[in-house]
Amino acid sequence: MTPTVAPLMENTTDVKPKQPANSHWLPVTGCRLYIRYWQPNYPAKGIVHILHGLAEHSGRYQRLAEWLNQQHFIVIAHDQRGHGKTGQQTQLGHFSDHNGWDYLISDVLSVQAWATDMFGELPVTLIGHSMGSYLAQDFLLTHSRAIHAVILSGSNHDLALKFTASRWIAQLERWRLGANTPSRLIDQLVFGRFNRRISPHHTNHDWLSRDSQQVAAYVADPLCGFISTPQLWVDLFQALQRINQVSNLKSIRSDLPIYVLGGRDDPISAGKRLKYLASALRAAGIKQVAEAIYVGGRHEMFNEINYQQVYTDMTDWLNSTFNSTPCNSLHVA
Repeated sequence: MTPTVAPLMENTTDVKPKQPANSHWLPVTGCRLYIRYWQPNYPAKGIVHILHGLAEHSGRYQRLAEWLNQQHFIVIAHDQRGHGKTGQQTQLGHFSDHNGWDYLISDVLSVQAWATDMFGELPVTLIGHSMGSYLAQDFLLTHSRAIHAVILSGSNHDLALKFTASRWIAQLERWRLGANTPSRLIDQLVFGRFNRRISPHHTNHDWLSRDSQQVAAYVADPLCGFISTPQLWVDLFQALQRINQVSNLKSIRSDLPIYVLGGRDDPISAGKRLKYLASALRAAGIKQVAEAIYVGGRHEMFNEINYQQVYTDMTDWLNSTFNSTPCNSLHVA
């Protein structure tokens, strides 16, 4: 299929949550995971498992979950270690003193095993946003055969050496502060430059979305925007070193459908590094990679002013993966 360019469709009205999510506490090593889940009023054709980003939580995906319910998908999303209600039991912004990222991978498996017990054997699609997209990629290195399809939102692909240098800085901060003291230095180095690309801006988080109401909700949420610890950053940068090497991505099964979506004005990827990610996945031998990059969009396309277009494009692609010939076109909207 040839590349398509669609006009921007802004949504001037928001969708109010129809009903709160169901919830479950799942005991795992070292903590209990708080799981939200949404069930459709129709027979489900699959499960969508959402992996949220850094300094946020699964409750922010209510609107997306309701949309996916309408498309006949069960949706599950857990608050990851150091985040949301899970993190409130221990410490926000801190996975673990040791092996934190390994626990995150294990947690994805545990939540999916719970979902199978709860809902039966159904195809599982992963949606990973930002940090969740990195976790999804790392999960796929060893578990891609357990997944039907993958959607990577607000992701990135860069030189692995950059993350090696970043990990050294995080290790120095760990030596200076300790493993579990929040690091304002790393927070400023990572996030401080993002808003400088947004003009005008009214908060420190305008880089997330052009929708001022969504940004205001993030700022007001006590479970969002916290400062993370050096150990979390060491864990994250080490994972980024791994997934930003094509040689490692080659362990992902070649017929896995993958959808890369994001905003062209997202300061994390600047749009172009989403294309680098799609190219890296193809170079690793993955045959079904599609892209949707939105002009003017920022980091959180699920919370952007044109979110309905984003939802529709994504679910059109996802529904196509249940056919014999998934859509692999480049879509720039």
